[in-house]
Amino acid sequence: MPASGTAQDVLDHPGVQVVVNLTIPAVHAEVSSAAIAAGKHVWTEKPLGLDRESTAALLTAADEAGLRVGCAPDTVLGAGVQTAKRAIVDGLIGRPLFAQTSMQWQGPEVFHPNPAFLFAKGAGPLLDIGPYYFTTLVSLFGTVDKVAAMGLKAREEREILVGPNAGQTFPVGPPSTISVLTQFEGGQTGTSLVSFDSPLARQGVVEIHGTEGSLVVPDPNTFEGRIAYVRPFAAFGEAPRSRSGSRSRRPVRSPAAAWACWT
Repeated sequence: MPASGTAQDVLDHPGVQVVVNLTIPAVHAEVSSAAIAAGKHVWTEKPLGLDRESTAALLTAADEAGLRVGCAPDTVLGAGVQTAKRAIVDGLIGRPLFAQTSMQWQGPEVFHPNPAFLFAKGAGPLLDIGPYYFTTLVSLFGTVDKVAAMGLKAREEREILVGPNAGQTFPVGPPSTISVLTQFEGGQTGTSLVSFDSPLARQGVVEIHGTEGSLVVPDPNTFEGRIAYVRPFAAFGEAPRSRSGSRSRRPVRSPAAAWACWT
């Protein structure tokens, strides 16, 4: 790997086999296509491209060249989501029914010195952070059958709050808050919120609810984490049922007491 040089020097270097594309979304397809043309495999940040045409052309070129293209998020392959998937397959929560996810906070202008690209086409909360959540849901439930969404913008312009450009404003492209309803081919439903407009931060919320219990899945923006399993109970004061249907000896005094850490 060359210690310095231009991007073309990197593409031309015989020791480079894979190009990791961490550029802004607007040039993802362009940079990845150049890497494919140079005979390199590509791993790129999300999204693959800004439109279906450029993305399809990229994948076609890679296929014809016998090269591979990978795209974030890959955190779904980590221990956190995979452990939750195993629990669902093993029947820990019975038949999965619905999911709730949430990612909301004030927005990246509070820490990023040049955040405009995160509010432009190809980003916003839906395409910047949303892929971690929706990839997790697809991994756990399978293919999405139907989807509906509504979005809004808190402001048409936002202000940079840190760095040398603090005080400057930039336009907001895609919606900065989106509510999404999904229905999966297996019959499960999902309710998701992604927002850059909330002073109250609530991130990493992924809950899977089934006929025999609920799972609280770790933040899908990470590779691991602890999973909480919530067992159902018949009534206050009665012990929760075990997976075999029998009751434990200790009665449940409140809903919170029905929680059990699974990992």
